[in-house]
Amino acid sequence: MRTAFLVLIVGLVCGLLRAQLPDGFFLEDVVTEVEFPVGVEFIGEDRMLVYNTPGAVYLVENEELLQDPIIDLREEVGFWGDHGLLSVVIHPQFELNGYIYLYYVVDRHHLLYHGTSAYDPEADLPLEATIARLIRLTLDPNTLEVQPNSKVVFIGDDMASGIPVLGFSHSGGTLLFGSDGTLLLSTGDGTWKEYNGTGALPEGNYDIQGLEDGIIPPEEHTGTWRSQQVDGLNGKILRMDPETGEGLPSNPYFESEDPSSNRSRVWSLGLRNPFRMTRRPLTGSSDPNAGDPGSLYIGDVGYWRYEELNVANGPAMNFGWPLYEGIGRLFIFEGMMRDNPYTPNPLSSPGQCPAHFSFDDLLNDPIASHNQLFPNPCDALLDIPADIPHFDHSRPVLTWRNVTLNSGENTLVPGFDQSGSAIGIPVEQTDLDIDPFIGSASLAGDFYFGSEYPEEYFGAYFHTDFAGWLKVFQMNEGDEVESVDDFMDMANVVHVKYNPFDESLYITTIFPGKLMKLSYGGNRPPVIELEPDTIFGSSPLTVQFNPSGTYDPDGDPLFYTWDLGDGSNSTSSEPFSHVYISPDDEPYVIQATLSVSDTAGNSSASTVFI
Repeated sequence: MRTAFLVLIVGLVCGLLRAQLPDGFFLEDVVTEVEFPVGVEFIGEDRMLVYNTPGAVYLVENEELLQDPIIDLREEVGFWGDHGLLSVVIHPQFELNGYIYLYYVVDRHHLLYHGTSAYDPEADLPLEATIARLIRLTLDPNTLEVQPNSKVVFIGDDMASGIPVLGFSHSGGTLLFGSDGTLLLSTGDGTWKEYNGTGALPEGNYDIQGLEDGIIPPEEHTGTWRSQQVDGLNGKILRMDPETGEGLPSNPYFESEDPSSNRSRVWSLGLRNPFRMTRRPLTGSSDPNAGDPGSLYIGDVGYWRYEELNVANGPAMNFGWPLYEGIGRLFIFEGMMRDNPYTPNPLSSPGQCPAHFSFDDLLNDPIASHNQLFPNPCDALLDIPADIPHFDHSRPVLTWRNVTLNSGENTLVPGFDQSGSAIGIPVEQTDLDIDPFIGSASLAGDFYFGSEYPEEYFGAYFHTDFAGWLKVFQMNEGDEVESVDDFMDMANVVHVKYNPFDESLYITTIFPGKLMKLSYGGNRPPVIELEPDTIFGSSPLTVQFNPSGTYDPDGDPLFYTWDLGDGSNSTSSEPFSHVYISPDDEPYVIQATLSVSDTAGNSSASTVFI
């Protein structure tokens, strides 16, 4: 079995799942048997697909999980860092064509040797340069069997055509369909630590290896700045024809002579790690030629200062990374500025003016009058040529302070000062119904458009942060935030998705690995409070478990079942101690699970890793 290295987006201990929900809401476990689940896709009233980072897609039918995956890419997928199988989406006309699209990081050993005598299906090469791949498979819409020879590689057929993955993290991403039937994909900057293509390579970055392999051309040996290069695939929203994988003529940088080129597919740019995004319902056009797939809500994971909610509601929007984090500039990368090799300056002269425009030349703060100037640095009286893409910074609609930043405003919206210059405005200084908050990793959620929840949630946007919260955002027609309300505390969420068939939200957590349904009304399951006094130490380790905070919202009697992970069990509802003894001299991890059921037949479970 392959060795997997999994890094959390933030430094959280794999521990308890907590949820304090508004009255009437409760969580129901749907799938608990899949390791490292990362998302769900709904294909009918009684069928859904659960997929995990190691590379398997499982069918849940009539609330029962089929043990064998219907799609198994585990031999091909590179599962390390926060990489793996990251997103799955079915075609809007799946019942007719059976199309399913999968986005994943390719294991380097598979990338180098598959199909040769050197290939070993049990081998892998983590912690080295590789690519991310986008494929389409065809399933039988009824049996969900993969049709023979149906695999089509849209991006990443070989090293040179993939999405570069040259770091321990930040491969993205989310697949979804626009209102116009176009296929959209978010990608990360493909790196790990700050790097601009010069100087010593930071640990966890594999840019030199990627350059030597041909994963990136010399023009893209720019490190984190690849997010700013229209000709590269990193740090982007890509928009494609779901039949061919090619870019569309209505894309802002489409090349009719090469519709499969990188720039032909680019819709938006300047993103760091847009791990999750969603589309706002009832936005966009149904015509792919109109260039309006709808408003895309993007959770871009910040570096160490600010987390972002970005909205791409038009073409060619540039969200600023790495020159910007949040609303303002990030001083680290201002000091690592360099030229963009894809942008020659026609006015350059040896020894007097550089041959290419710098990234700073091509990206400016917006101004209130919208008449931003982009002077050519070789002659300030002339503008940068129109055929060289240049941008006003598309600021996040809301940004909040990262927990690692010790000072600064907590929560900001974009604005302008009296001189028309761009500023961030603390929410306390606005009329918005928003209390300041902080987080660690912004992950887009989904919109609620059903009738199962109370009326005030209709049309609301649910956004999550991996640090441990889910909040309800109310947005106006211009995609601006009007209010933010707390909904519940929950750590390690990696996916929030609306199910149009039962009109409920589904929440996936990676630690513990669960798919849960967020329900409203009826008899509710028990709420577990599991409080161990410690979760690590030397063997023998005495752990005291305290479930006394567990309760039933409806007042039903409760029954407790403990699986302590080492063969021991208990039915205690009172605090008790248990001694764990390591079977050898090696460190090991064990999980203890408390399951609680009520007399109405509802049950809940909570797991702690020791």
